[in-house]
Amino acid sequence: MGREPAWHPMVSQAADMLSKMLEADESQRITSEDLVRHPFLTSEKEAFEGTDYAAYKKAQMVMGLRGGGAGVSETNPRVVMRYR
Repeated sequence: MGREPAWHPMVSQAADMLSKMLEADESQRITSEDLVRHPFLTSEKEAFEGTDYAAYKKAQMVMGLRGGGAGVSETNPRVVMRYR
């Protein structure tokens, strides 16, 4: 079995933002002022190209992973974000 396709940089940004929002220690948690300036929320639309479900499945197919391409089309895009 192959390895997972590399994460898109915006997926990493989303995971970073979520982890900062879910910080248990309130004094360490991201503030609302910092949150609205986070790169995930301030990035241009172009930064998200390749984060749709079709691009994810295409990357799986290229790597030979199971399930690549099932039910995916340009007219049926779905956004996928993986969280570890």
